[in-house]
Amino acid sequence: MQIHEVGRDTVRKAIAILREEGLVIAIQGRGTFVKPKDKTE
Repeated sequence: MQIHEVGRDTVRKAIAILREEGLVIAIQGRGTFVKPKDKTE
């Protein structure tokens, strides 16, 4: 496992952008997951 020195705010902003683009799904109490590809793609 690699460890990168990145601030919490930077990670939160990056995840927010990925959510806006529909690439990840955030489930309260479970975590953030990569969204499965649609079968049409």
